[in-house]
Amino acid sequence: MTIRTDIRRLFLRLYHSRVLENFGFLSAANVFGSLIGLILYPFVIRILGAENYGLYAFAVVIATYPSMLCTYGFHLPASQRVVSALNLPDLASRRSALSSVVSTVFTAQLLLVLACFLVFLPLALFVPVIHSHLLLFLLAWCVIINELLHPVWYFQATKRMRVSSSVSLAVRALSVPLTFVLVRAPDDNLTFMAIVIGTTFVGSLFAFAYMLLHDGIRLRRPSFSDVWNCYRVSTPYFIDIWFSSLKLNTLHFLVGALFGMRQLAILDLASKIINIPRYLAKNINAALFPEVWRDIRRRAVRRLLRAELLIGVAITLVVIALAYPLTLFLGGKPLFPAFPLSLILAPTIFAWFVVDGYVHFVFTPTDRSRFVSANQLVAFCSWLVLFFLAYFFTSSLFVSCASLTLSALGEVLFCHYVTRRHRLLSLLPE
Repeated sequence: MTIRTDIRRLFLRLYHSRVLENFGFLSAANVFGSLIGLILYPFVIRILGAENYGLYAFAVVIATYPSMLCTYGFHLPASQRVVSALNLPDLASRRSALSSVVSTVFTAQLLLVLACFLVFLPLALFVPVIHSHLLLFLLAWCVIINELLHPVWYFQATKRMRVSSSVSLAVRALSVPLTFVLVRAPDDNLTFMAIVIGTTFVGSLFAFAYMLLHDGIRLRRPSFSDVWNCYRVSTPYFIDIWFSSLKLNTLHFLVGALFGMRQLAILDLASKIINIPRYLAKNINAALFPEVWRDIRRRAVRRLLRAELLIGVAITLVVIALAYPLTLFLGGKPLFPAFPLSLILAPTIFAWFVVDGYVHFVFTPTDRSRFVSANQLVAFCSWLVLFFLAYFFTSSLFVSCASLTLSALGEVLFCHYVTRRHRLLSLLPE
């Protein structure tokens, strides 16, 4: 049987399921959110000015850290348990199992939210910029409440991203007229933050209420052992998310510190060119997971991994083909070096898409999540060593950034090696 036949059969199966709908709505929310940001950016920066907008952006960046902590990698283990609950034979059993999953994850996240607000107190007292703009940073910090109330993982697992994404799209669209009407002066950065956080909160509250009322979810107090086990099984995925984000943020920091702000602007543009297709590729695995996990088979996973190799290469080639006109359109001639840099970084789309496939369809179903965190730790350390070697021996931005691509391709080799070395596919049902 050829790979082409495998892909055709896989597509037909997905066409008759709700996977394509899930992927479409999940991607639409990401793309539409990016477009809203592009629409508002010229207006907001003109009204607020560079300094006040920079203060807003700084508050948002600071708030990403507690936000990342509160998600804690719950999404994949929780999605796995939801799909298993949906396979139970009767309605009462399904509702009881779903209520258990939601209650456990909600409690685990709530404890992290409370811890993050406790951490905010000393920051508000002893960090001058936060103390001087306390309400602005407190509003930005409230993004963690939205993480708590909008369990995207639940809607992915139940294949109802239509609901989650529609809510997200509606509130993001609402923020546009509110911004144009209410943001009128340079000191309105607090108003702008309130619009962004407030509209998102309304959408999150609606999504949470829909989940409880539509599916008959009943929140209850889980046992300590259930909450502890939730943290335990999610920790490898948290390490994966944390070090993956740390790697990208550190790359931007090092380029700015070692090469200068102009080179950082070039890297930022190259990153923008490859980020959207990277997120879209990642959404493929997120949309596929509930359907594949519902009746996971060794042969199907093997076919899927082969198909993902081809899909990853195809997406990367499309980005390479479009990199030149996108660079000229977005940055013009002053930032043209972003074009060769985007070509250097483009293979990371393929690599991280394939690695994400191993995480979703090999490591998680076989209960080998330790390889998820091990892969990211090895990737981070190897990238850091390669970056500084390239910098000290060449002092070239392009060679130094190539370290990220080499590290990403190393992740693919690592996943392939441990899968074969430990015969992980043989652990899946025939």
